[in-house]
Amino acid sequence: MINIKLSILATNLVYSMGSNRYGQLGDGDSNTLVKHSPILIESLMDQDASEVQCGNYHTMLQTRHGKVFAWGNNDYGQCGAGERNSKYVSD
Repeated sequence: MINIKLSILATNLVYSMGSNRYGQLGDGDSNTLVKHSPILIESLMDQDASEVQCGNYHTMLQTRHGKVFAWGNNDYGQCGAGERNSKYVSD
């Protein structure tokens, strides 16, 4: 079982921790497989995050303005970006 946790704080900052084999933590680090403590996803600092969902190997986040970000394993196009490359950072 893959274990990923993401949290949106009251300040709308997004933190993630857990398995990062496919970049599903969204911090851009493709070298570290597991993060044992929360890390800030800096690329989302100004996005006003409102909801986050974790798949087995990918993550999706929606902002209060309806913008959607997706990252992690994308072998089957589950990130919805039109290609099938894994993404290690939200963009």
